[in-house]
Amino acid sequence: METLDPHRFVLGENCSLLKRHQMLCICVNSFSKHKYIVCVFLLLFAQMADAMEMMILSILAPQLHCEWRLPSLEVALLTSVIAL
Repeated sequence: METLDPHRFVLGENCSLLKRHQMLCICVNSFSKHKYIVCVFLLLFAQMADAMEMMILSILAPQLHCEWRLPSLEVALLTSVIAL
């Protein structure tokens, strides 16, 4: 894949200022292989964190029911609020 040179668009002839700015933004903010890897890693980490939260809630809810003597409705309300 050809990499774009941002200076070519800034110094290019017959380009409006807006067009030059748009092309410069595309060149500077383009995704490289490294950025894709970071995005995939962050998405996987977010999925893992969500799964761990659900596992902790599944263990914590019965404990709250027993130790704090909460009724089932309050335990359900508490786990629902935490999951939001």
